Amino acid sequence: MSLEICKLCDQEAKPWVHINGHICQDCYANAKFIWISVKDRLPEKDGRYLVVEDHHYKWVGVCSMRNGKFDYPVKYWMPIPEAPKEVC
Repeated sequence: MSLEICKLCDQEAKPWVHINGHICQDCYANAKFIWISVKDRLPEKDGRYLVVEDHHYKWVGVCSMRNGKFDYPVKYWMPIPEAPKEVC
């Protein structure tokens, strides 16, 4: 695999994921909210994910992945972020 420039840190590295440009593994691991295209990769394990669905209309919601497949047609996904530490 060839090296490319990471769009976040401008360093040359093996591309990890492509989101309007390549992002290296270090930047991806430190990012909090990055949408991942299902064309680039799927989650490594089943569970619930924040997704952009493309069922009858586009919307953002939570969708389950079971046996390596999402319950609905999904274009993008990301792990569900942690809840805030403070309660309003």
